[in-house]
Amino acid sequence: MAVLANSRPYEGMVLSLVLIGGLVIWMRKKESPAARLWLRKIVLPTSLLLTLAGAAMGYYNLRVTGNPLLMPYMVYEATYPIAPPFLWQKLRPEPVYRHKEIKAEHTQWELSYYEAQRTVSGLLVWGFGKILVLAVGYFSLWGLALPLVALPFVVKDKWMRFALLTCGLFTAGLLLVTWMHLQYAAPIMCLVLMLAIQGMRQMRLSRWRGLPTGELLVAASLVLCLVPFVGFCKHLANQSRIDQRAWSSERVRVVAKLEQDGQRHLVIVRYGPQHPPQHEWVYNDADIDNAPVVWARDMTVDQNRELVDYFALRRAWLLEVNDGPPNLVPYDTSLGSMSNTERAY
Repeated sequence: MAVLANSRPYEGMVLSLVLIGGLVIWMRKKESPAARLWLRKIVLPTSLLLTLAGAAMGYYNLRVTGNPLLMPYMVYEATYPIAPPFLWQKLRPEPVYRHKEIKAEHTQWELSYYEAQRTVSGLLVWGFGKILVLAVGYFSLWGLALPLVALPFVVKDKWMRFALLTCGLFTAGLLLVTWMHLQYAAPIMCLVLMLAIQGMRQMRLSRWRGLPTGELLVAASLVLCLVPFVGFCKHLANQSRIDQRAWSSERVRVVAKLEQDGQRHLVIVRYGPQHPPQHEWVYNDADIDNAPVVWARDMTVDQNRELVDYFALRRAWLLEVNDGPPNLVPYDTSLGSMSNTERAY
């Protein structure tokens, strides 16, 4: 719960509430241990750990946002996006964006996903798409889907019913968010694996005309689980070549090159018209002023000069990024943010 609170707060909250509810119901049953036992072995250590984690999170939030109850991501949400994270929320007022790349990200790409799900038909279509994405993620090892045929026998056990209910409620919670990526479902994968394994155990017992068909189906499930690794190994074979061309790898090489001389640098990034907006170069350390390399987007000549003056002790560079290899050249304050081609004319 402490890890999820820092990595996936919403998904962690949904999962934690379901599990806490199940735990409370179990503790109130007659067959549960005595109150003093589960207070000492469950409630006390859990409360102690979560209190320590909450205090650490509050201190972190206080140092970053000035409010122990305000997470940094919420400051970001209140500053930039106009499309809300949940479908029932309304659009926020459009803020003043200083850069066209940031404006396009929030007013075009993100907004289109939100508006597409605001109609009944769009909600159904996108809901089905989200379920399909989750199904592919849950059963990415194809053999895990085969034991589902034994699910009616698996859920005869009360704990397996609770596991299936938890998966269902967690999935329903994911359908309420505007954007959904496969990794959002990671907290529930352990229960999916458990249900699949229990399905294999039940499936293994089946026989047809005296033949051990269940054992054959389990073997087939395990073989099918290996099939995706064939494509994965092929992907690994080409990974080094792909990484050499990836924008993220290019950025790492630029940083390594700049840090070799031990000086501090300012890199002003100028995007070309063909540059994909998802390939963002401008990321900075939390303590920007003390970072070895500071990244900034290209602005007007006067704004760039003001930035260069602020970081006067740093070596200034202009990085031009389009659809080809990035071009890093010393930034000439007398010529502003013009590219080499523009300077030639």
